[in-house]
Amino acid sequence: MPDTAETLLANLGETYVASISSPSPRHPAAMGWRAHTSTMAAGFTRALHSLHQIAPDQAADIATWFAGPLDDGPDPEEHMDWVAEHIAAHPDTFQKWLAEGRTAAERAQQFTAEWERKQREASA
Repeated sequence: MPDTAETLLANLGETYVASISSPSPRHPAAMGWRAHTSTMAAGFTRALHSLHQIAPDQAADIATWFAGPLDDGPDPEEHMDWVAEHIAAHPDTFQKWLAEGRTAAERAQQFTAEWERKQREASA
């Protein structure tokens, strides 16, 4: 587990990048790696609560950002840019996260295709 705020933020950034990288798997089991994101939501909740205690205006700004411009959540592309600029700390780090996310997404897509093929063969 991360031992500093900077490390946690880096992990959150990396997880975010991986969780939205395309292609998206269709099989529920292949999507399991994305479930990790839900644990991050718990951490975000605690952090936002703490921030609200000491800087309510900043917490409000985050809540507004999180709602998104159309009340449908944060803009994924804008957040990708923000993660690259503020969290990754170096373009090479961000590119590494992006490549890892794409690789994981491609592996999940391959797993799903193989699983579907086996399901078709088993039902034939």
